[in-house]
This record gives sequence, C-alpha cells and structure tokens, in this order.
Amino acid sequence: IAFDPDPFNPYNHEESTRITRYKTWYLWVTLIILIYFVYFKSVFPKQFQLRMGSFIRNYHFEDLMNEQKISSAAGSLHANAFGTLVFVQGVILFLLTQNLTKINNIYIFLIALVIISIGTFIIFFLQWVFTSSMDLNELLSRQIQRQINVNLLLGLFFIPLFLLLYYNSDNQSAIWIMGNLQYVLLGWILLRIWAQIRGLFQDRVLNFTSILYFCTLEIFPYALLVKYIYSII
Repeated sequence: IAFDPDPFNPYNHEESTRITRYKTWYLWVTLIILIYFVYFKSVFPKQFQLRMGSFIRNYHFEDLMNEQKISSAAGSLHANAFGTLVFVQGVILFLLTQNLTKINNIYIFLIALVIISIGTFIIFFLQWVFTSSMDLNELLSRQIQRQINVNLLLGLFFIPLFLLLYYNSDNQSAIWIMGNLQYVLLGWILLRIWAQIRGLFQDRVLNFTSILYFCTLEIFPYALLVKYIYSII
C-alpha cells in the first residue's frame, strides 16, 4: 500500500521547509581568499611590510610610493582584490540579515563581486579623468594607495570575524553584531575616507582643486550609495 501523507498536515507545506543558513560555500570561499593572501604575501613580501608599516610611520608610505614607481602595479591589484573579496563577504552577511536566505549561495557572491568591481572601476575612471585634466595624477596615485592599505588591513581583521558570524549567528554577541552589520561596512568606507583626509594634511595639498576632487569623487559617490541602500532596506 502506497504511503499517503496527510494533505492537511501544515508541516508538509513548502513554507514550513527549513532553509539552512550554514552552507559550505562560504567556508570554501574564505579558504580561497586566505590562500590568495598567502600568495600575495609570499610574492610581494616587501610591499606587504611597507603597507602594514604605513599605518605606523609615514616614511613607510613614502617608501611604498617609491617602490610603486620602479615595480609593476600587480602587487597593488592583488592587495586591493583581497580587501574587496572580504568586503563582499561582509555584504553577503548583511543581505542575510535582511531575511534574504535564498541568496545564500556562491553565485550571488560572484554577482556582488562583479557589481562592486564595476562600480569601483567607474569611480576610478572618473577620478582619473578629473585628476588628469587638473594635473593631479600624483594626488590620485597616493590616495589610491591609501585606500588599498585600508582595504588590506581591514580585510585581514574582518575575514575571521565574518567567518565566525556566518557559522555562529545564533550566538548572543553575533546576533548583536549581525544586527548592526551595516554600520561595520559603513565604518569600512569611512575609515578609507579618513585615511585620505589624513593624507591630504600629510601631503600638504589642501587647496580648492584637491578639496573639490575629494568631495566630488570620493565622498559624494559613497554618500549616494549609502542613501540608496537605506532607501531599499
């Protein structure tokens, strides 16, 4: 006799199906990002030391800029890519706090990575056009390196934290952090902006053109992004 389930059993309804939040793809992505960081650190050890030292001594940053003039831009690309990958992990965690459990897969991670990369490239292109027309190429290169330094440092700090939050979201401390994750991501952006403001004072390039560049092409795009995100949440 064939099994005939109760058609009125509410637990047989698709809305009662438990969708697990803990999936292995997040762990594998984290491991790949860590391997990528080990590759960067082993291939560009001097650059890694200079980037970390730039947060303590300004002359380390000057050495980094001199090193960039005689070497390829590959090290900068790898360092920025590492920070971007970790930032996208944080974005996925933030989306999961909005009860968007169906996006919990690697394909959404890749789509978010592509969108953020394209947005970053567009902003960089606009910055390059503006600074080239105003003869501020040196200012742009120094500010980009400061952004990369912040991305690298915060990537190293947050990659274990994001992993713990993903697999321990029912912990009391994790619940509080997850509920305020948007402020963590906003703080990431604000720290980058603060590093650039500090750099303007260190480089002594506080003039009308540099302030116009900073407000228009550094602060304004992120302000629009934050406003848009809060409008759709």
